[in-house]
Amino acid sequence: MRHSLAIHALIVCIACASLRAQTNVATAAPARKQSGRYLLIFDISAGMRSRAKMVEQTVSALITSGMQGELRPGDSIGVWTFNNRLHTGKFPLQEWAPDRADEIVARLAEFLQTRKYERKADWAEVMPRLNHVVRSSERLTVVLFSDASLRIHGTPFDAELNAMYAEHERTMKRTRAPFVTVLRAQRGRFIGASGTLAVWPIHFPPFTPEPEPASQTLTNRTATGTPSKPTATGITRPQQQRHRATDPPRAPGQAPTGPGARQ
Repeated sequence: MRHSLAIHALIVCIACASLRAQTNVATAAPARKQSGRYLLIFDISAGMRSRAKMVEQTVSALITSGMQGELRPGDSIGVWTFNNRLHTGKFPLQEWAPDRADEIVARLAEFLQTRKYERKADWAEVMPRLNHVVRSSERLTVVLFSDASLRIHGTPFDAELNAMYAEHERTMKRTRAPFVTVLRAQRGRFIGASGTLAVWPIHFPPFTPEPEPASQTLTNRTATGTPSKPTATGITRPQQQRHRATDPPRAPGQAPTGPGARQ
């Protein structure tokens, strides 16, 4: 009788171990990569008419470089324009693949060349719709092309961005360079921003790390009590922005020159 009970207990132990092993395999499946959304917003007010050519050159360079290597296959690229009204749905949503870079550049250049630059820019027309996109996005990158007379409101970085615009407004009038603002949002909220004149390198604030596999996430929750959340990285002021206003403008991608350039 004792021998029979021992065998039965051994069988139960083996079955339980097998079930635990199957459960561990199921929860250790790798997390699916988050898809990325890129939204290009172009100010087409009258003040941007003289900057249209450099806007086209800058955005073409960004797309050709895959947003400096940030774009991943399958990411989407959308386009909005605005002046005193927001214009959406005028340019078809593009799905990124490296071998489509030239095609997307050509389509976007043709689109921008047919825009009418008129009236004044009103950011209040943009922000409500942008907030909706932010809330519905896992990973969103907004690249805004404007002049320095624009004033941003509705982001955690308004004060610093608007101060940056004011700082470069006089230089913009002389060089006709547009200002490029990058806003990043993750899991429904803004996490970082940067801004610079188009004649200097453009910086993309980093996203927070992607979620870990399910089994590791469960372990972290057990240890800390709460899952990790994205943290705001703040606003980035590229080193090049501290160059003096006397530095000559350059084409996108060209190395800095002049008395303000570092050797």
